[in-house]
Amino acid sequence: MVLFAKLIPPTIESSMFALLTGLLNFFNLFASKQLGNFINLFVGVTSENLEQLWILYAIALPCTVLPIFFICLLPKQAEIQSV
Repeated sequence: MVLFAKLIPPTIESSMFALLTGLLNFFNLFASKQLGNFINLFVGVTSENLEQLWILYAIALPCTVLPIFFICLLPKQAEIQSV
């Protein structure tokens, strides 16, 4: 959020902060749980049947490191200072 605040014009900082906070809350509190339930629907893990739980762990592990591949999309120091 700090990097984003440096890149946008000062007149819309508060609007962008509100937008980012709202999106963060939406994805953390709702969308991630719905995605987990959707994946679990296909795997078939229930409270009585935990035989396929290892598949959920095998899906969750790569998903936790997936954001590392998007680090290249962040602007470089020179690009930030030029803005």
